[in-house]
Amino acid sequence: MLSMLNCSLLAVFVLVVLVIEAKPVRESSSASNDKQAIKPNQQLYEIYKFMRADPRLADFSNKELIVFIHQNLLDDIGDAPRTEQVTDDLRTTSVTTTDSNIDDTISPTNGPFGGTTADTLSMLTLVTDSSSSHATTTIQETGTSTTTTTTDTTSSVKPTYNAVAIWNTVAGGNSTLASEGTGSGCYQPGHGPLQLFDGDTSTSYRAYGSLSPKNKAGLNTGFYLTSSLGAFKISAVRFATASDHMYSPRTITIEGSNETTATILQVGTAWMLLYNGATGFSDDQGENTLGSYVTFNKTNMFFAYRFLVTSKRGTSDSVEYSEVEFQ
Repeated sequence: MLSMLNCSLLAVFVLVVLVIEAKPVRESSSASNDKQAIKPNQQLYEIYKFMRADPRLADFSNKELIVFIHQNLLDDIGDAPRTEQVTDDLRTTSVTTTDSNIDDTISPTNGPFGGTTADTLSMLTLVTDSSSSHATTTIQETGTSTTTTTTDTTSSVKPTYNAVAIWNTVAGGNSTLASEGTGSGCYQPGHGPLQLFDGDTSTSYRAYGSLSPKNKAGLNTGFYLTSSLGAFKISAVRFATASDHMYSPRTITIEGSNETTATILQVGTAWMLLYNGATGFSDDQGENTLGSYVTFNKTNMFFAYRFLVTSKRGTSDSVEYSEVEFQ
């Protein structure tokens, strides 16, 4: 995958170099005695932000981008061990690199400068919470050879979700926040989107949307979702019906975003379309039951996901469903 990334990022690399060269490095007081320690840290941060925002790189995970940057784009010069940490815009996602460069230089072509053979040990860890890690990549560099080992781990900490109700919203468009109530633009009191993540199919999210006409009531409603673990990956999703399957959504869109600010998450351009299709319910789906998983081929993690209902099973004054589960 990294070789594919090397090819696809050639044009982006040229732009990155121009961006980094044009931006002054801001020194922190903690790094006043070691200017070389802060420079690669700032470079990693700026390059990562630039690449993550490029839609051509959407299929590459955060981990793949950071490994590529670390191996190929940074001039990492130092004479003593040091630890550099950078926190990106994913709020709780941090990147830590530990380098021990003894009279050695890692060049942008990923080889010791001037033919030296001093051993260089580099370790990069991508974590989503201080108490759990989703992926760990260790890069061992000796001379001009590089060995990369990746270990994926499953967090023992169960995430908690925050779901924000929205209506009058389409994929790629701005979000309109919904409120609790019984009129247009509301969801039924006690039936908000957090009910979708309580593990109980007897509770539900019921959204009225435009309220009328009844063949369109509840359409273009949904929610956007964030997790206590920060950025996370969804590759499959399934829904559960509520007490009347005729209120169930038939088709949906799913979008992802790496924005972390609530106001920016309401802007349509913050979102990338991941899925547009069926919800996985069968034609004879029963009440309060889970449908089948629907999958989509996206490998990268996002800080937030937006779900929107685009059609429903029958004629009703709202759309209602009881659970959403991920893989």
